[in-house]
Amino acid sequence: MKRFFLFITVFCMAVGGFAKEAKRDPAVVKNYIRACVGEETIKKIAKHEGGAAFLKKFFGDQDWMEQFAGSGAWSIKPWKGIKEENECAAKALEALDLLVWNDKDDFISSKIGRNIATALALNHGIDWTEEKLVLVMECYREWAKDGTLHDDAWNHDVRAWREVLGFGQNAPLSVENLRWIHDFANVPAERYYGVCWRCAYRLFNCFGASVHGPMYYAPWQHRWNTQELRYRVGGVCGALSKFGSQCAAAHGIRAFTAGQTGHCAFVLWDYTVDRWGIAY
Repeated sequence: MKRFFLFITVFCMAVGGFAKEAKRDPAVVKNYIRACVGEETIKKIAKHEGGAAFLKKFFGDQDWMEQFAGSGAWSIKPWKGIKEENECAAKALEALDLLVWNDKDDFISSKIGRNIATALALNHGIDWTEEKLVLVMECYREWAKDGTLHDDAWNHDVRAWREVLGFGQNAPLSVENLRWIHDFANVPAERYYGVCWRCAYRLFNCFGASVHGPMYYAPWQHRWNTQELRYRVGGVCGALSKFGSQCAAAHGIRAFTAGQTGHCAFVLWDYTVDRWGIAY
């Protein structure tokens, strides 16, 4: 009987401890963000038109703060120390303020809009122009509205959207390219494995120029964007893997290019089995 009561006592203490641990204090999260961002940045944002309202809403929403602070490094770009990391945090919060101020149709009030904006700010607030941040946000707002994002994209948290909006991380994507590749292919999720093969695997163009030289795409660069060049002229491993991964990302599917010895592949999240799948 004593052992039974001892078990119950220990069990209740454990449950109580778990419950206490799960009950986070929003003030702790708020103070952590303020410390990383810096008070000067907070004051700067507060002076922007609409900035004070943004800060009040952001710091009053515990889930938003936690997703901002707990979805990975402050930027997908590398840093050298605490100073650079905090600069990334400051730029990310400024970028989020910018996106909220330029929001159309109150999109950021929705779960998907808020998560996309937060992911964009964390990923690219430090190195993209303000114009590009706003235009990319507008692309995804438009595609969410017209139903051309993958169904599971609506369930992504900020961390998952960061994987989408990194665009392979090593493969920069212009707004023009992003819009073109989104409109090019909107297919069932399982068919994104093969979408890279819409491009011809071609080492030499029709004039005999090698893909590894500067003249491969040169005759048509005045006419087509990078993605359309890959589609119409061709390419080899790197071009095809970037095409496939970015096509998936343009529809809200998590994807990365994946370099391998002598060639490239890309990985994308396979929703049918809930794991990463490999496309060569």
